[in-house]
This record gives sequence, C-alpha cells and structure tokens, in this order.
Amino acid sequence: RNITGLAFPVATNTIYAFQFYIAFQCDASTAWFAFAVNGPNEATVDYVVTFQMAANTVWSSDVMVQGHFVGYDAMIAGPYLVPGTVGVELHANITGRINTGAVAGTLSARARSENTGGGCQINKGSWALYH
Repeated sequence: RNITGLAFPVATNTIYAFQFYIAFQCDASTAWFAFAVNGPNEATVDYVVTFQMAANTVWSSDVMVQGHFVGYDAMIAGPYLVPGTVGVELHANITGRINTGAVAGTLSARARSENTGGGCQINKGSWALYH
C-alpha cells in the first residue's frame, strides 16, 4: 500500500532524485515490514532501500539490510523482512531517482506488512524530499 503523506507529484519528461525517511513501529513480535516505491507507468526508476531488522544497538553489522531495485514494488523478500520489535521505533530509508518519460503522476513510498497477531504503523516524523 502507498504510505499516506509520503508521496509527491512528478511531471512528464523530468528526472527527480528522492529520499523517503520512514519511522515505524510494530505492536507484535510476529509482524513483518518491507518497503518500496510506486509511480507512473513508463517511468524508469532505481532506488536503494535500507531498513532496520533488529532493535537499536550501539553497533553491529547485522542491524541493517539494504537492497537495490529497478522496478516498482520490488521489496526485500524472505528472511530479511523486518521482525517487529514491540515498543521500539525502527527506521527505513529509500533513496533513488526516477525519469518520468511521457507520463506524469505521483511517486509514493510503499509499505507491506505481514502480520500474525499484530500490526505495524508508520510513525509521525516520517518525511519525503525530492528535487
């Protein structure tokens, strides 16, 4: 689903750079989250998604997961989806560019949640930048 408030209009034949910062929290240890972008048909897009897969730590090489994608709704799959951590705010970043071509529309951050007994929410303080 598109994330409300994390979207912007894109004009035809324009190249944009973008960044989405997403703060999120899950209310059950069995909830999972994944992130991507969605936009107008005929555009070319490439982006990097980085997100926490564990609760906050001082330093560790296994806290963040990162993937590079060249299509809409491409999400990191399998065991790398974020296990929800009850009561802890987690963070994600989506950074990339879009070349709209002949079709205008809206570029949106997207989230997917798979839940068994709980849900996840996007928190206030999430934002989008583009130029």
